[in-house]
Amino acid sequence: MELAKQFMAFGKCSLSKNSEDAANRDLSEALKLMNEALENCEKGFGAARTREEKVEIRGLRWKVLRFIAAIHLQKEEFESVVKCVKVLRDS
Repeated sequence: MELAKQFMAFGKCSLSKNSEDAANRDLSEALKLMNEALENCEKGFGAARTREEKVEIRGLRWKVLRFIAAIHLQKEEFESVVKCVKVLRDS
């Protein structure tokens, strides 16, 4: 789970850059990092032993999915935004 948190932190850092020229590249990098965080959340959920761990991982997964949806929105990839929202609603 700590690894997922680190990927999320790096993704957020990549999103916070204010470079106009590299905006799309930064969004793509942030999306890669957030997808890696999501993958680690999925692995962590399977390995979680206590209810508290599962609740914490579920919360982190929810945050990561929100960031992924926001990135897709900035890239104007609206179908991907809808998919993220659907996954969020189903969880």
